[in-house]
Amino acid sequence: MEKKTSKIETRSLELHHDDNSKRVSGCAIVFNSPAVLYVDRWGNEYREQIDAHALDDCDLSDVPLKYNHSQDKAAILARVRDKSLKIEIRDDGLYFSAELRTNLGADVYSAVVSQDIKGCSFGFAVESDEWDEETRTRTIKKISRLTDISIVDNPAYPQTNVEARDYYKAIEAMKQKEKDERERLLILASI
Repeated sequence: MEKKTSKIETRSLELHHDDNSKRVSGCAIVFNSPAVLYVDRWGNEYREQIDAHALDDCDLSDVPLKYNHSQDKAAILARVRDKSLKIEIRDDGLYFSAELRTNLGADVYSAVVSQDIKGCSFGFAVESDEWDEETRTRTIKKISRLTDISIVDNPAYPQTNVEARDYYKAIEAMKQKEKDERERLLILASI
């Protein structure tokens, strides 16, 4: 296991929305699900995945939700500290629900509703990771700091999502989507 510096990295992920409160929710980090981050000129894919315990002991008390990881303070859409952002670690990832109260938040909300924006991302500092040469996969074992989660135009992890609807309904919809996908794969495997 290699020890890392506090260089900030970002990755992308999916969203949901609720018209009554300008609330969005989704999954910002998916655990143990490799995403292709790079393909070299010979077609070799380089992957990354986040270990299910990478956020253990990580301080999540002041995580902001941003638009496209902007460093501009006006781009903060919600924040854990002021309770406009709620985050929850589950077995399969980091889920969130946020009420967008700013003018930029209203614009981002409209883009989520129209599905112009569908993904999320996260900024983080790696404490430790592992590299598997055979599969060309980097596994983030420990995140020392989660600098932000972001609603983004172009997610690196296609498994993430953001939608504008009720948080709990969104979670149920995602579970149903996963169940439907498993059933589809079973059908395809039996053909």
